[in-house]
Amino acid sequence: MKDKLKVLHYVSAFSLPSETFIYDLINNLEENGIENYVLTHHRQLEDERPFSKVKVTSEKESFLKKMYFRLFDRWSIRNQKEVFNFIKEYKPDVIHAHFGPNGVKIFNLIQKYKLNIKLIVSFHGMDINVLPKQDYSYLEKLLSMNSANNTFFTSPSVFLKNKMLLLSLNNEKIKVIPNVYNERFKLFQKNNFWQHGDELKLLNIGRFEEVKGQKYLLEAFALSLKSYQKMRLTLVGYGSLESELKNLCKKLNIENKVTFLQKVEHSKLPDIIAGHDIYIQPSIVASDGAEENLSVATIEAQVCGLPAIVSSIGGLKEIVIDNSTGKLVEEKNIEILSDAIISYINNPKDINEHSANAREKAIERFDKKIIINEMRGYYEKI
Repeated sequence: MKDKLKVLHYVSAFSLPSETFIYDLINNLEENGIENYVLTHHRQLEDERPFSKVKVTSEKESFLKKMYFRLFDRWSIRNQKEVFNFIKEYKPDVIHAHFGPNGVKIFNLIQKYKLNIKLIVSFHGMDINVLPKQDYSYLEKLLSMNSANNTFFTSPSVFLKNKMLLLSLNNEKIKVIPNVYNERFKLFQKNNFWQHGDELKLLNIGRFEEVKGQKYLLEAFALSLKSYQKMRLTLVGYGSLESELKNLCKKLNIENKVTFLQKVEHSKLPDIIAGHDIYIQPSIVASDGAEENLSVATIEAQVCGLPAIVSSIGGLKEIVIDNSTGKLVEEKNIEILSDAIISYINNPKDINEHSANAREKAIERFDKKIIINEMRGYYEKI
């Protein structure tokens, strides 16, 4: 009988609040007969996201040593000998690095110790859209991985794959495999549909950062209130722009219409989503070139039965693919975003129809079994 396929996942922090898709992927692979171990430097959310097979290698160092690595050797994994010994002991068939910088570090270690192990690097957005422009040494490292026979790549969207091709990464080395959503969301289906005269509840989930575009949503929401007063907007997230967004609410005089929810446990999101009527993802192409890749939050909202209004950029265009599940709008255009909201108010039947369609198509297109089989097949192929 053939032994289980053994995969070692390398991610610098396991698991950050915004990286549920990595945690869910590992658990789904585990359920499907693949043995998984996680190598990380920082263990986070251990109670909320339990997983027993985690190796933590500390990055605690003196100030001088930290400065040395930052200035002269920032593409090396800390505690290399400990990491090397663990890899030798575990003997994985594949190392799967999540995010480009982590891929570069583990690739350098594999090269240094001449390990005969295949490496998959999964990119997710900033590591392709922004970092190669900011750091030429990082781009050089990507091209070195591209030339190596033992290294392969994944992208969660066609959009990001095309960005990778523009950096001269090999098309034959890139596999498009979407991120998985948590199956728990399928258990929470919206069934109390909105009717004219009811309070319309709008929802956005995401970090409060420039790329997520919440300020344009707040302005569009304020504009929409002039046409229909019985509305409420909920923003779920955290980030550097939180104070700025709250101040904008005061300026627009919509404080009593907007609710901010911070750092909500992922397990509680399905219930929150199902209590709303429309999901809105107003993301933009940020000043540093950051652009929304594949929004798992939008997919999860669709799975719960919410139609989605999203900006027509990046990987969002691969989620709302036609007018039967939601609406695509021009980024940063407050009037068009407001018109999309008002269009639903004027046509309540569209909310009901798009809700059913969004759920059906999201469950079908982002089915866990299909995605996990794709990943498993990729591991076995390489």
